[in-house]
Amino acid sequence: MVQETTFLNANDQYELGRMLPYPPVWELQGQGTVSEWPAGDGRAAATAPAPWFDVRLTFADGTRLDVLAVVAEGRIAVEDLRADPPLPLAGLTV
Repeated sequence: MVQETTFLNANDQYELGRMLPYPPVWELQGQGTVSEWPAGDGRAAATAPAPWFDVRLTFADGTRLDVLAVVAEGRIAVEDLRADPPLPLAGLTV
């Protein structure tokens, strides 16, 4: 059975909108972006928040990959990856 979770709802031990009963294990931090602030804003693009993306890849055999990525300097950087069922490191190579 494949568990339906994403990076945004992976912890079912708290209610949405309430404080966590313990400190978070990880937190998202971004610095800069490849896109710019709205025209006429006057702020530099380097101070804009990073564009984070939560991407899910589902394959025909039911394997699912959840990827947390950020676009920066014309590249996609993978920040975190979860596989269900778990994959060995060699399973992620191309």
